[in-house]
Amino acid sequence: MRRMLPPSRRALAAFSVLGSAGLSLLLPTLGAGAGSYDWTQASPSQSPAPRYAAGTAYDSGRGMTVLFGGISGTSALNDTWEWDGARWIQRTPGIYPPAMAQFVMAYDAVHRVTVLFGAGSNTNPGETWEWDGSNWTHLSPATSPPMRMDGAMVYDANRDRMVLFGGVVGSGLTASPVADTWEWNGTTWNQMTVTVSPQARSNHMMSFDAARARVVLFGGNTQPDGVGVLSDTWEWDGANWTQLTPALSPSARRNAAIDYDSTQGLTLLFGGADPTALLGDAWAWDGTNWAALSTASTPGCRFRGSLAFTSLRQNLLVGGWAGCPGTAEVLAADTWHLNQPDAVYQTSGIAITARKNVAFNGAIGAIADSDPLATAGDYSASITWGDGGTTNCPGPGCTLVADGSPGAFSIHAAHTWARQGTYTVKVSTADLGGYVAAPFTVRANVRAGDLSK
Repeated sequence: MRRMLPPSRRALAAFSVLGSAGLSLLLPTLGAGAGSYDWTQASPSQSPAPRYAAGTAYDSGRGMTVLFGGISGTSALNDTWEWDGARWIQRTPGIYPPAMAQFVMAYDAVHRVTVLFGAGSNTNPGETWEWDGSNWTHLSPATSPPMRMDGAMVYDANRDRMVLFGGVVGSGLTASPVADTWEWNGTTWNQMTVTVSPQARSNHMMSFDAARARVVLFGGNTQPDGVGVLSDTWEWDGANWTQLTPALSPSARRNAAIDYDSTQGLTLLFGGADPTALLGDAWAWDGTNWAALSTASTPGCRFRGSLAFTSLRQNLLVGGWAGCPGTAEVLAADTWHLNQPDAVYQTSGIAITARKNVAFNGAIGAIADSDPLATAGDYSASITWGDGGTTNCPGPGCTLVADGSPGAFSIHAAHTWARQGTYTVKVSTADLGGYVAAPFTVRANVRAGDLSK
């Protein structure tokens, strides 16, 4: 079964897009939990200016998604914004990188900083910056990759390394894609020696699959002007690149939005552009196969937006060019929530033994949720005790308690029976979105006298 939580509690993905009504995505059967993705539009009181080629990263230590830079109109930007799950907040640090776009950015969970790379000139090594939630700091590592545009970088949480691959090095007639792999260890950059590598490219998409400890790479283009668009899938394990051969893949594209859905264990890919048009389709990668997500409706086609996991299990796609074939292309500025399918949960009863006229107080049922991020506050219960009495939970005489392992909860309740006998206790559970699971029953054995006899 699937529980739908309200906006303040749901597993959400927020997309800043210019567009239309909601999008319903239905997951095919993959290696993780299945369900539907539903689009809803948010209405923050303020938003960043429309832009493309900005950087976003989720600061899990503070529960904020960080947005920096990009291009609005013909001008590069140097503003810093944060999304707290419900609103955009503009930050005003005293120190910040120069205005720029087409750089790379990701959050380092161990050092608790957002790392940005790419602000340097085309002839010097690229610049490395860190954002700690208050200020930007310009670092001076002993070694740096060459300055580049349109590369891709993700944080490998398994090895505590930033992984940077590819991009365009040089400018004008000397500009060309590269196929180098670099890692940032929090202090300096190291170029990795690899025997097998994806071919040189830019505008490709990368995400970190936390469940399998792999960096996933898809697509991009082999020439700076967007020609030579690719549809290949690669993974980096910290030592080697491996090309995978799924039976089905998204069409060749560049500059799609990509991120990892930790609740479902899936890498999600949305939009991008092929050589002729912007795209608006969505795909999911489970480590073995790509599967198209069927869409009942669509917010439109998107190009050069960026997708980042956020607080309350959200994903955030900011900006990008919007416009499907036959419509004018414009910069997106509004914010959408993509409500992720919730993991299934199961319930079970616990037999009750009690004495008449003596208050029983104990566990009567259990909830097991495959979502490791679930909390006791996600659920409610309604109990009928078989003697005409009822109890609502949480409330007086009833609490939901975490059992110490992810997704495990107990329903603890109190009740007093006036007569001895056997009673059928009925328990209905629901989530905060109002989904009511199938009720379960518990046998209550109510005796007279001392239970020890």
